[in-house]
Amino acid sequence: MDYQAIEVKTFKEVGNNGVLVYFTKTENYALVSIPAWNWCYLWDYSISDEQLKQGCIEALSDPMFREEAEQLTERIYKYLLRNSLGGK
Repeated sequence: MDYQAIEVKTFKEVGNNGVLVYFTKTENYALVSIPAWNWCYLWDYSISDEQLKQGCIEALSDPMFREEAEQLTERIYKYLLRNSLGGK
């Protein structure tokens, strides 16, 4: 079985009371996770950004309120764009 090497980065400035957001990336996707919440979301670059953002908001709406989920999703999206991890 072939395993692909992945890089894990920490994104600390998310504005959600100091809970750390981690990013793992490959050429095709970024895995966004918040281990403290036992939460993750696969940001698949083959899917449109708008669909991904809506899916991320929905996934985050379970551990947090909708408005906070929208704000955190936008921060995650901007981080991914800024760090060349994806975005179309």
